[in-house]
Amino acid sequence: EENPEKTVSFFNRITYAFFDPIAWRGWRRGVQKEDLWLLLPKDTVEELRQKWENLWNAKSQGFLSAQRHRQLSISYDNKKPSISLEAVVHKAKREVPSVFITLVQFFKWQALAGLLIKTLSDVLEFMKPLVLRKLIQFMEIKELTLSYGIFFSFMLLLIGVFQSLLLQTYYITTFRVGMNVKSILTSAIFEKALRLSNESRKQTTAGEMTNMMSVDIERIFEVCPYLLLVWSAPLEVILALVFLWGNLGPSVFAGLGVMVLMIPINFAISNLELKCQVQQMALKDTRLKMMNEVLNGIKALKLHAWEPAFEKKLTDIRKQELHMLRKAAIYGSAVTFTWTAAPPLIAVVSFATFLLSDPSNELTPEVTFVSLSLFNILQLPISLIPLIVAYAIHSYVSLKRLSTFLHLEELDESTVLRTEGSHNAVSFEKATFSWEGNNKSSAILRNLNLKVPRGACIAVIGRVGSGKSSLCSAILGEMYKVNGSITVSGSVAYVPQQAWILNATVKNNVLFYSPERPEFYKKVVHACSLDVDIKEMPKGDQTEIGEKGSNLSGGQKQRLSLARAVYQDADIYLLDDPLSAVDSHVGRHIFDHVIGKNGLLRKKTRIFVTNALAYLKEVDIIALLEDGRIKTIGTPNELLKEEDALKQFLQEEINPDEENATEQGGKKSYEEISRVDARRLESQTSIISTKSLGAISRRSSGSTSEQYRKEKAAAEDKSAMLSEEETMETGRVAWRVYGIYMRSIGLCICLTVLLAYIITGGLTIASSDWLARWSEDALLSKNDSRYVNTSTRIGGYAGFGIGQAFFMFLGALVMAFGMVRASAKLHANLLHSLLRVPMSFYETTPFGRIVNRVGKDIDMVDNLLPNNIRGLMNTVTQVISTLVIIMINMSVFGVVVIPLAVLYVFLQRFYVATSRQLQRMEAVSRSPIYSLFQEVVQGISSVRAYNAQQWFRKRFDMLINENQMNYFPKIISNRWLAVRIEFISTIMVFCAAIFAVCNRDSGIMSAGMIGLSITYALTITQVLNWVMEIASFVETNIVSVERIDEYIQLKHEDPVLFFGTIRMNIDPPEQKTDDEIWLALEQANLKPFVSSLPEKLDFKVSEGGENLSVGQRQMLCLARALLRRSRILVLDEATAAVDLETDQLIQDTIRRYFADCTVLTIAHRLNTILDSDRILVLSNGYLIENNSPENLLKDNESEFYSMARESNIV
Repeated sequence: EENPEKTVSFFNRITYAFFDPIAWRGWRRGVQKEDLWLLLPKDTVEELRQKWENLWNAKSQGFLSAQRHRQLSISYDNKKPSISLEAVVHKAKREVPSVFITLVQFFKWQALAGLLIKTLSDVLEFMKPLVLRKLIQFMEIKELTLSYGIFFSFMLLLIGVFQSLLLQTYYITTFRVGMNVKSILTSAIFEKALRLSNESRKQTTAGEMTNMMSVDIERIFEVCPYLLLVWSAPLEVILALVFLWGNLGPSVFAGLGVMVLMIPINFAISNLELKCQVQQMALKDTRLKMMNEVLNGIKALKLHAWEPAFEKKLTDIRKQELHMLRKAAIYGSAVTFTWTAAPPLIAVVSFATFLLSDPSNELTPEVTFVSLSLFNILQLPISLIPLIVAYAIHSYVSLKRLSTFLHLEELDESTVLRTEGSHNAVSFEKATFSWEGNNKSSAILRNLNLKVPRGACIAVIGRVGSGKSSLCSAILGEMYKVNGSITVSGSVAYVPQQAWILNATVKNNVLFYSPERPEFYKKVVHACSLDVDIKEMPKGDQTEIGEKGSNLSGGQKQRLSLARAVYQDADIYLLDDPLSAVDSHVGRHIFDHVIGKNGLLRKKTRIFVTNALAYLKEVDIIALLEDGRIKTIGTPNELLKEEDALKQFLQEEINPDEENATEQGGKKSYEEISRVDARRLESQTSIISTKSLGAISRRSSGSTSEQYRKEKAAAEDKSAMLSEEETMETGRVAWRVYGIYMRSIGLCICLTVLLAYIITGGLTIASSDWLARWSEDALLSKNDSRYVNTSTRIGGYAGFGIGQAFFMFLGALVMAFGMVRASAKLHANLLHSLLRVPMSFYETTPFGRIVNRVGKDIDMVDNLLPNNIRGLMNTVTQVISTLVIIMINMSVFGVVVIPLAVLYVFLQRFYVATSRQLQRMEAVSRSPIYSLFQEVVQGISSVRAYNAQQWFRKRFDMLINENQMNYFPKIISNRWLAVRIEFISTIMVFCAAIFAVCNRDSGIMSAGMIGLSITYALTITQVLNWVMEIASFVETNIVSVERIDEYIQLKHEDPVLFFGTIRMNIDPPEQKTDDEIWLALEQANLKPFVSSLPEKLDFKVSEGGENLSVGQRQMLCLARALLRRSRILVLDEATAAVDLETDQLIQDTIRRYFADCTVLTIAHRLNTILDSDRILVLSNGYLIENNSPENLLKDNESEFYSMARESNIV
């Protein structure tokens, strides 16, 4: 729907009546997506980002320029995992631009408007004690007419109404600013992620960036509505002191002295709390980083049965995090105690000084309750100080982390010189490249001199770690250029060694962001041998692909990645081993129809990285890489005839077992070698998901069972859309959810907290009654039995105040410990459940959705929900105490309270029905933001290669806007409720005043009782509003418990490397000695490489193993299996990304050390499985052959024989 703010009247705008239609729909049937409003243009992320970038870029340009010409030297301390840029800032010798200052400049006009409105509201607040003075004077001076009292009663009503409207206008302004800040910073993180250099990506993982997006930005948002109170609170304190001076004279400075003493005490405690928060956020980063990697590598983790080991690691980090939360809770409770004790202490010190400094001073009802009313006004800014401090601490830490992140080094786009129309498509001249800054000693590619003519096909070959993939990265501009130059002429398409697949339909994966061309699309699909696969899918090319291609085989993912590249119709194609994941006949089809001289890319420049020797004679140029240098280069005919280096490489690549297997002895010729297909399959996933594309049925005779056909037909509709839509509860949060949370806290703790708050309420009532009687002592003679001496009154009032503060502190502290306990239990149950659900759950659940649970929802349970419940307990205690005080002194007030209470409860239920659904919708709309972000970060090289940043930016903007469309009505709903609740509260105050005025002459009520009742009635407006708002916050934020419990209740049932050391990656349970680990590395032929590293076993592996080649990652995974000595070994194309010589060494290792084990080998390269006991041949999900290799090779009609013949085995 169109946003009604554009057209509504002034009255509807200030009363938020334009929200009525949504509120009614929410009450009757629940809010739905179509009920939401479109954002105003000024609130859309597109407009906000443009203005932000103008401001931010102007400030950060100099800093980034200084960085660009320096080598980054950022160390990562595993014990202190938060991002640290102090070294960079020191080197740059420039002041890092502040995110906070930039935000202030961005929203300066909104801030000024908010300050003006809040100041007017504060002025009206201070008019209430003046009106109260007049009403008490009316009660004491019988000569004043009734109209005098009625006039000032109506004044209270009008002041209350206007103040409410001003206050809610202030809040809508600040909350809107907070919403815009959220959009800006979320977009800024995404933009920065698109531009991060490789070195910067080592310093901040995808998990940390998601944590900033889900937790840090939320904390900055929380402080926005309270930030202007930094001005408002001191102003209220000053005004209160001015008015108190008029009432109590210089005695007020005694109370001010108490307040001043409280400030350094609270500052010291808050500083300790800040340190705990910093450490807790760092530990949260570590936990989410590891959780991110666990989720990415869940298949490997389950196959190795490492769930207990990683659960223990995560639990250990969580224990440290909870320890920091407990310490912060203790300090937070101490702050609560000091500020709760402050108002009564200030009052008693001021009253005592007033009475004792001058014997003629009398504490009359007028002096007492006007002063008490001012002290109550003073209590709010003082009581808000802990809240502001807490939010400021959270936001300070988060702003610092964001500022640090936004100043990480960016990719230097000047590394690659881009031209048009050059004869050479790619040209290297004396070029040296590194992954670790301008450091020649760490260079991967050295002194490259290479010219690739336009339209040529160049094959890049070499052993594992020779720099083949790095060559592609250098052309893409992903590496640091140490010296020399590189020129690229034309657009680039990139097929990475590990395919990057979008969570979208097959067709959209191919089209990417290009317009649809139906005929060309068909050609591409056929050329990439995807047409048969698409026909087998439930809904053809409209079948949705899971995250990271979870429901595709490795070959299907690689062909889909290739099809995407071909469809882009670029000038230059970087093909990083694109045929490794397919079998021989499919590889030949793709080469002939795509890469070869008659393929779709025949007129394009093709840089073809490969281990497949069969195609070398069909390329234009061969380049042999060795240790990052081009050892030899030339045409196939030239090199085979003259170049000893290539001949030596080819001879070393010959498989000795294949030599022995041939009837003719001696060396194989090049022609024979060229027929040996060195196909590879990615080790990520090679079995089609049984849930997504139909269960694999087995058949031995070629017939399909009827049962299978029924199951397949029933599953097709569901499987076509793999990612199931996130479930969302509707209606009221079930009492069961509250029960889960309360049981997690513990019954004894709950009862202790309840008792503490009951005692606090009782002491509040007793304190008020004591003060009312004290104010009447001036009217009594010292011989009157009701008279109590001044020192007793002072001591009693001080005792009641300290008692209130102590029991509130006790309740807050016990509650904090209980909530930390609940948080620990909920996280432990969530983690245990997530690690034990079947793989089908991960295939159908987007990554961002799970991250939302372990990140945002857990943070809600850690921080926001405890604050909400503590605030609710405080305000409910205050409301009950206030109503009891008024009812005791003014029993007739019950006539008004009962119907207004009914209306209050109805409004609360009416509001919560809508607000909780808006909360759920907003939470659900967050998950796609995190999912897309993770997807882009994981495929950032491909995104940049295709120059697709703008396309993803638009998608990301759309998701942010959708999230804010769900959030904005939630803000409006809070203001809608507040205006109506404050109107009810103002009516209560008015009625209390009218009852007092009308009963003046009856003698039922004394001036002290009237003063006490109206004073407390004045506080009811604010307190009731807080109760309603905090109660709704509790109900909407308890949804986090509901969402966590949803995953706790789940039914249990790629080479993957984790961030950490090589030692941790090989032995996660930490059960083996170093000698055993070195032996496993030696058996996996990885010992020379690890020995050459400075840190040896303590070498830090980047997130996902990005600082190792794919071949090295696979060999490291093999070392894991060797160390584990399992009785069953599953090899899912374990040698997919290694050269033939290394492949042979690995095969020998497997035969030697797993001879007594059950070995299941998934392979396309047939020579690796010829010595297996049994071979299973699958086609289109069916088992078509099952026999020994000898029997299958004897059958000339068998599929296996046909494949063996194509591979030159028979």
